Amino acid sequence: MEERTKLVLIWVVMIFIPLFTLRLFQDEMLYLNISMKVLHFEFLPRSSLVFILTSPLMAFDSVDLRVFLPRAATAFATLTDTILIYEIAKRYHGKKAGFLSSLMFLFSFVALRYGARYTLEPWGTLFILSAIYYFEEKPLTASLSMGLAFCARETWLTTYPFFLVYAWRKRRKEFLKILMISAFPIVLNFLFIASISVYQSPIGYNARDTLNGEPATLC
Repeated sequence: MEERTKLVLIWVVMIFIPLFTLRLFQDEMLYLNISMKVLHFEFLPRSSLVFILTSPLMAFDSVDLRVFLPRAATAFATLTDTILIYEIAKRYHGKKAGFLSSLMFLFSFVALRYGARYTLEPWGTLFILSAIYYFEEKPLTASLSMGLAFCARETWLTTYPFFLVYAWRKRRKEFLKILMISAFPIVLNFLFIASISVYQSPIGYNARDTLNGEPATLC
């Protein structure tokens, strides 16, 4: 049996099946509520990429579907994290190291605690791992993924300076492009958060009012 197949089977047992039995906890309920608001074009002053991506899953009348579908989406993000860790470690250290690295991730506290619930950690990790995976062959794709990590989870901004230092050392000729592409979603996300904080989300309310057939307002 191939290592990737083994990892998928372990993921099914450790992450996917438990998502139907775990109780809701406070942060998860908060994120589900935010995702529901985004479905109605109401945004809060924070990174909203994950909530935007999952908001269509909140369109169902069934409460069970509105809980388990976002959980399933996050579980598949965790699976993608696992496969990316395997591929990255295998590239530099071989199949055995790749399998053990992914196995350690699946049995880590972060994966067991957040991998089967609707949380932001697996999504942010997905963009960071994608940046690492694509950097050697597609540095610009990696740069965009690094910028999107902040749009998915604010705490990943702390890794951005280290990415720039690494990019400067490895891709000095392309550094300006890498800087611009990676910074673009970060700047947009800051402007998005600032517009909601200062102007009470005029974009969100205008869109919602327009869809409801009401005059758009600026506050």
